[in-house]
Amino acid sequence: YNNGISAVVEDLEIGSDSEGLFIKEAKGFQIVNGGQTTATISRTHKVDGIDLKKVIVPAKITIVSKEQFTEVVPNISVYANTQNSVKTADFSSNHEFHKKFKKLSETITTPNGKKWFYERMRGEYQLQKMKQKDLGKDKKSSFNELSPPHMKFTKEELAKYLMCWDFREPYISNRGAQKNFVQFMRYVNGRKFKPVYDPDFLKSCVSKAMIFDKTYKIIKSNKVIEGYRSQVLNFTIALMSEYSKGNLHHNLIWQDNSLSDNLLDLIEEWSLKVYKSILKGSSGNISEWCKKEECWEELTDRNFTFTITPPEFTNLKKVAGKPIKIANRK
Repeated sequence: YNNGISAVVEDLEIGSDSEGLFIKEAKGFQIVNGGQTTATISRTHKVDGIDLKKVIVPAKITIVSKEQFTEVVPNISVYANTQNSVKTADFSSNHEFHKKFKKLSETITTPNGKKWFYERMRGEYQLQKMKQKDLGKDKKSSFNELSPPHMKFTKEELAKYLMCWDFREPYISNRGAQKNFVQFMRYVNGRKFKPVYDPDFLKSCVSKAMIFDKTYKIIKSNKVIEGYRSQVLNFTIALMSEYSKGNLHHNLIWQDNSLSDNLLDLIEEWSLKVYKSILKGSSGNISEWCKKEECWEELTDRNFTFTITPPEFTNLKKVAGKPIKIANRK
């Protein structure tokens, strides 16, 4: 019942002997579908010590020219995969945006010497963790030390951060991760979103990831909020962006690696108000109501205010004595 392995190559050199044809050399060999199968084979042999001489795995190898690579390979993935659902986002892994952001994440270190891991391809974090597992005397993984699990986010999560904060369309995010991602990529491809791939952009995205994480934890710990937590999360983030005009002191969050008490109090107050508002505003299915733009418009009409402006929402940041304007990336 195993689908085996689907791979692509740039070229194949075929030889023959008494038993028939065989592959002498494969140029540019790359697995397209069958990553779990390959990982299982590797683990079974290396970890469990099982003899694989009698194991036979079917493989389909397709010769694809470099010019057709980006067009053909995603289609092979779609049609070859019947065991696991292939998410729409999986086929955007090689998009220029994600490749550039991945490269950016690999070059920037936090003030405490760690790195945020951007999972451009599904399962990439776990794969890197396995590959770089170097346990010393203290039995700690060097990879875990550099990029612990809480310092990781996927491309779907990044799309949600930006759709809620930069585009302020939380109702799209409430329709699900895949629909949200598709809309985000439409904006990227349609040039509505033109990021500058510099350290500030990464720090800005990381700061939004931290705000999302803290907001989620606050909502989860609030016993009054009994449901619709993901919807409350997306609306609360978007409202903070709306009322702060998108200004975010990402350098402050990046340096402190935390949020101010003022912002945490604001999140607690607003998230509860959002929850009560969506319950009151819906006349039927609350989940469906949260997917509508009208729900978002009704929330923005309500009186969400704050008396003390959190330092994360100010326009200016002093660095080395000079005021620097924090640009709104929307």
